[in-house]
Amino acid sequence: MTTKIPELIQSVLDEAAALEKYLEERKVLSDSIRRRDWPALQDVLLRIEGIALLAEATERNRSALWDEILAESGLPADSSVYRLALGVPEPERSMLSDSYRRLKVAALRARVENEALGEYVGETAGTIRSVVEELYPDQKGRLYGRTGRAVSAGARPIVLDTAL
Repeated sequence: MTTKIPELIQSVLDEAAALEKYLEERKVLSDSIRRRDWPALQDVLLRIEGIALLAEATERNRSALWDEILAESGLPADSSVYRLALGVPEPERSMLSDSYRRLKVAALRARVENEALGEYVGETAGTIRSVVEELYPDQKGRLYGRTGRAVSAGARPIVLDTAL
């Protein structure tokens, strides 16, 4: 069996740690949006961008190690972690399985958090848009044609008569 298993385990743990750090910052992001603290939102977005770059680098490293280990082990490219773990002696087998489980949980939590925040922001934006249209019906940002019906500007140029 390959000697790169400990390196793979560490790479998986690094990637899981990056995702967990992302989740922590994601909570700060949600709080900033709810409090409408725009400077804090900008700061957390910059931190999240840095974490995303770190997670991307750890993912590339883990993927390269995974490919090398599969090639050395003679396993097919579509092998699962648990298939590889069958040939790994203890205690590395448990550590490998545990590290991948931790990565899966962190990735699942990140997906759920992203979906929840996306839904919240979408619903909030829709509500605000509806309220603004009700409060200021004359400023809906719509264009009206000669017949008085709303029309789409499309890709054609618009000429405004400022004398009106």
